[in-house]
Amino acid sequence: MSENYSNIYSESNTNYGVSKQEKHYFEKKRRSRTNKYGLSGLSGLSGFSTNNNNNIEAFGAGMLRTQFLETMQNQSNSQTMQTPQTLSGTNLGSPPPNPYPANPSSSQTVTIQQIDTQIQALNNQTKLQAYNPKNPSNNVTTYATQSEAVLSQNKLTDAEIANLASLTSEYNQLIQEYNVAQNNLMNNADNQVLSMNSVTNPYLGENLEISGGQVYYITNAGMAQPYEYSPLQYQNDSSWESSLLNAYSNITNTPTTVNTTSAINATVYDSAGTKYINTTPAMQIGNTKYQWYSSGNEGTNVYANNSQPLSFTDASYVGCYNTTISNGQQSLLGMIPAPDSSSGNYTFNTCKQVAYDSGKEFFSFNLSSPNSKTGNCYFANLDASSSIISDGPALNYTYKKLWSSNIINVDISDMSGNYMGIDPAGNVMIYNSANTAIWSSDGSLNSGVSNLIGCYQSTTLTLEPVTQNESRRVKKEIWPGGWYEEVNEEVPVTTYTGKRNPINVSNNPVDTWESCYQTAYSQGYPYFGVGPYNPSTSTTTCYVSTDLSNIIAGGGSPNNCENQIDGINYGSNGSIAVYSSTTTPLNTFLTLQDTGMVKAFNGTSLYDAQNVTWQLDMSGQQQMSNYYIITTATYSGYMQTGQTLQKGQTFCSPNASIFFTMENGNLVLYTSSNTPKCYQMTQEKNQTYYAGDISMNALYQSTNTSDNQEEYLGNIGYVDENSVLYQYPQDLVGRGNTFTYMGNYDSSGSAITDPSNGSIYFTGFDLSGAMQKCIDLSGGVQNCNAFVMLTTNNGNVVTKFMTTAFATPTYGQSSSNYLPRFPNPNARLYLLNPTVNNSPYCNKSITGINSGVYSNYQTNGLMNQNMQCVNITTTDARLTNLADKINKKSIEMTRVQKNLMSKTMTVNQQEQLNEIILTRQFNEIDAVEASQKKFKQSVVSSQNIKNDSNIVVLRENQSYTLWSVLAISIALISIHVIR
Repeated sequence: MSENYSNIYSESNTNYGVSKQEKHYFEKKRRSRTNKYGLSGLSGLSGFSTNNNNNIEAFGAGMLRTQFLETMQNQSNSQTMQTPQTLSGTNLGSPPPNPYPANPSSSQTVTIQQIDTQIQALNNQTKLQAYNPKNPSNNVTTYATQSEAVLSQNKLTDAEIANLASLTSEYNQLIQEYNVAQNNLMNNADNQVLSMNSVTNPYLGENLEISGGQVYYITNAGMAQPYEYSPLQYQNDSSWESSLLNAYSNITNTPTTVNTTSAINATVYDSAGTKYINTTPAMQIGNTKYQWYSSGNEGTNVYANNSQPLSFTDASYVGCYNTTISNGQQSLLGMIPAPDSSSGNYTFNTCKQVAYDSGKEFFSFNLSSPNSKTGNCYFANLDASSSIISDGPALNYTYKKLWSSNIINVDISDMSGNYMGIDPAGNVMIYNSANTAIWSSDGSLNSGVSNLIGCYQSTTLTLEPVTQNESRRVKKEIWPGGWYEEVNEEVPVTTYTGKRNPINVSNNPVDTWESCYQTAYSQGYPYFGVGPYNPSTSTTTCYVSTDLSNIIAGGGSPNNCENQIDGINYGSNGSIAVYSSTTTPLNTFLTLQDTGMVKAFNGTSLYDAQNVTWQLDMSGQQQMSNYYIITTATYSGYMQTGQTLQKGQTFCSPNASIFFTMENGNLVLYTSSNTPKCYQMTQEKNQTYYAGDISMNALYQSTNTSDNQEEYLGNIGYVDENSVLYQYPQDLVGRGNTFTYMGNYDSSGSAITDPSNGSIYFTGFDLSGAMQKCIDLSGGVQNCNAFVMLTTNNGNVVTKFMTTAFATPTYGQSSSNYLPRFPNPNARLYLLNPTVNNSPYCNKSITGINSGVYSNYQTNGLMNQNMQCVNITTTDARLTNLADKINKKSIEMTRVQKNLMSKTMTVNQQEQLNEIILTRQFNEIDAVEASQKKFKQSVVSSQNIKNDSNIVVLRENQSYTLWSVLAISIALISIHVIR
């Protein structure tokens, strides 16, 4: 079982008595992380592992750490060193004896054996012992085992390290995402500030096209609103939808032109969950833009007081129209007099302004006299427009002849009876009063029809008719242009008794020849007949039959049928002109088009031109529409066979830009131009307008008037960055101390009475005094919100202070909000400007706007004190989400780190203990090395003594040998000599 070494360092301090010098030494070593033997703290720790057999150079080449530890352990088993006093001065026991005598003169002879014995004693005395003062059995190997156990219990696994690395990577990624999101948010906030400034954003109030063709309206607060219906799509379109959108744009102050170049390469991008256009500056995309919602004034408090003057183009001229005069007065016919109109103080501009104030769409300014520029003013709404123009336009016409038949009266005959008709062959014919053709569009006077059978006596006049429904196989038109199918259908049939298969009379007694032909053909009758012709209505009586034998049974009467007009024979006085209807009938039409084209053709209908028989091309020569001709013409658009144009009648194109008439026996084509009878006036800037009088109205239409806009007068609101209006309630509106001059007007409303005289007119005030008096008149019902200064006929100035007047503050929509103002050249109207009690983050200033614009803002309830008007986005849900993720990841990392730190700290504690032990051991080694060095010096000295002794003996032996040899040699020589 392994032991827990978590408190080993604290125990080492307690049990092993680490000194201050050791702590200081340990801290020094820990800072350097490397000891003199090349071992760092961690390598020192791993050096105690018996599983690590790396060579330790400090112990000598070839010696392993385990060998060193085993040597240390073996040595400790034979001898235990005494406890040293300090690491710096280790006491290794008694010093070795000095082999050299202190006094050489007293030296004694030392044998070799004695020296060897002494060296062995020194070796035994200086063996290294393990250092463990508390437990001699707890040697160095025990510390290695202990270290191994600590490492085993607190080893950092690959999975733990990988988990921490993964958490760290995820944490860093979240931090990076957070920083990017925060930078984007700050950049977006900077762009919002820059986009609201007209100095840094050149697109405010414009329509802007970007890449891809999308068009945006840029609000005055820098928001880019994408159009639902782009102005580029309808500005050149003539459809009614386009006209309506253009009209809305004019009412709602929405621009119609588009900047198609400045940002054509810009695109949309997403930042912090919000879409932007990457213009300079970048602009946030806002609400969808519709032309019927008002634009402008974003980020501003607005006051619907109609203080913005109308432009000349805010009204368009409709026309000059006749009026009916009764008892010397104009019959208004749908018009109503403007407030105080009878005073005659109106001008064209004030008439236009008061009409706008009242929400009326039409107005007419009528001069008091042709030489004056003042007069009366009249209003009307759209629902009365038909009554206004019922008497027709008051115009002066100029006529121009385009073409004539140019019949020359060679015999001075009466041509006043000449008339024009169209024969079945498609020719335009002119007949005289005797119904004789005298002119033809093809130059031929033959105008008969080919399907005439003959003229026969009518037997129906003497027979009793019986009418009943019978099933007949009839042809029914199923598609314009002569497409028929045969079906069984119940048709009413009048039968004349006494005849086996008599002629049957159709139900319509006022047919034309063409319609009778068409009826017979479509209902399956092979024959038809026409009775007498009625020239006043161009009609006749129609007969149809299935059996020709019964038709001719009454006998022929060829002289009784008359060639009345256009080459067609009609019956007369008991006779019927009979025709075949077996072939498809073709009508002939003569058409006049507004483009100036005149065309005659055959066809089954007006829209089936099978064969063009004659045409005149007057395209480009036609002039203006002619209201008088439209209202008096006999025919409009087209004529067909059987119809005639008599003297005094006209046949015109749909808008009467061209028309035919019979003039002096000739067919003549005319066009015309016109000018209004109304007076053309000129005002400043050379702008011209029209004015009427008692006999005519110069009708104008306001181009920026909205329904019920007068009910919004006096309302106060705030327009946010997306063009949405929030209306101020009464408790957030106060009285200011400045005024707005509204012009030379008087006003209806409630006036304050002067307590000194009971009059509503105060005297003795100049302009500044009147302003201060109005400010001071406050409290209860006496609050002054406007005043009028009037100059009397004698030159005196009186002041009328008013609690309610034109455009004084109101707090909802009501018809009672409209208190009219009316022009008075001697009056000056002033409005007290209100104040608003909104949030400190909101603009306090108020801009006066017109009620038509105010009434068309998109709304979203009431304004409140807590609303922050400037919404610079500095928070982001994505940032909050990332911060939450970072916090959770941090907690998880902290938990993992604490666990790993606990293990690391345990290992570090063991490392610190090991380092202390190693330091002590290395200091002991240093001490032993020092002793060994001294010992080696002693050994060398002893060896030298021994060597010296050996040399003396050798020298004596050599001397003895030499002398012996020398003696022997001398003896030998002596013997030799003796011999």
